[in-house]
Amino acid sequence: MFQTLANRFADTLAALPLDERRDAVACAVIETGGDYPFQVPYRAALEIQLHGTAAIGWTEDEAIQNWIDSAQRPAAGIQATEPPMVPEPATCS
Repeated sequence: MFQTLANRFADTLAALPLDERRDAVACAVIETGGDYPFQVPYRAALEIQLHGTAAIGWTEDEAIQNWIDSAQRPAAGIQATEPPMVPEPATCS
């Protein structure tokens, strides 16, 4: 599978504990010029837009998990398939 920056970062996040995920996402958002609210209300709709992938969640952890799921999903319209079997041409004798 072709790895985008979002795919690689999502794989890294998926391997981290929740508190480290929050720190990693906050740093990545800030380092790419975004804003990250550190005083996140307990239950508020949060949107993460990072590396060309966006996701929403009702909590910070849910938004991060939804972003990971979205980033790991293959791009629409791209499928890896087996090449079609082409029969050998018939020979005339």
